[in-house]
Amino acid sequence: MIIRALSSIIMVVCVSLLFMYLPDGQANVVFYILACIATFELAAMAQETYVQKVIYCIAWIPVFFMFDDIKHVIAYMYLVFFMGIWNLIIHDKVDLDKFFITSLYVLLTCLPFYMMSKLFILEKETLFAVLVMVWVYDIVAYIGGKNFGKHKLCVNISPKKSWEGLIIATIFVLVASYYTAIKTESFNVYDILRYAFLVVLLAPAGDLSVSILKRGFKIKDTGNIIPGHGGILDRLYSLIFLVPAIYIIGVL
Repeated sequence: MIIRALSSIIMVVCVSLLFMYLPDGQANVVFYILACIATFELAAMAQETYVQKVIYCIAWIPVFFMFDDIKHVIAYMYLVFFMGIWNLIIHDKVDLDKFFITSLYVLLTCLPFYMMSKLFILEKETLFAVLVMVWVYDIVAYIGGKNFGKHKLCVNISPKKSWEGLIIATIFVLVASYYTAIKTESFNVYDILRYAFLVVLLAPAGDLSVSILKRGFKIKDTGNIIPGHGGILDRLYSLIFLVPAIYIIGVL
């Protein structure tokens, strides 16, 4: 527990420093590295070879460093997905696990981190506010569930989560977001509540999706890069579906 708490503090400090001092022009490098780590974690779960892991990481280079138009990015990622499926067709393999994981490389590793890099450049305040909401949501859901949780949310997927923790965290985030909006000039009430609703709807979906993967592959953590927490996907699961939604609303 102490290691987990210290790791959380260090992560918050590191993220805050990135937002304060990282030049916009270098954001794509940081998020590309995170995407590669997430790709390695997902590939390890699927028992891919090291060469296959590297190939996917190389495949993300054009996304982060060559394309500026989201339409080109989506078209390219569709091509990467098609190439992965075509590999199964060429080898005449009926491998549902590989078919499933091939789609997740795009949906869980490349797309969210690419959109985070763009939000960092175009909507930095929005991205930071959403990250704070997610941190608050996770903490309150954990504390609320631990102290008041009686009804399990998903026993087979994530047995520690409860409806009570989910409801308490939802109310807290919505009220705190509204209070922040009326006390500051950074966001209006409509914008902040819109983002807060997305957090309470999509953050749990990302969390439970990664939990499904871990249960399916019978592993405790997606990796071990963060002491006390596990891997990048273990820590950033809440952003998998949330960031693309924020990007669509805030940028497109």
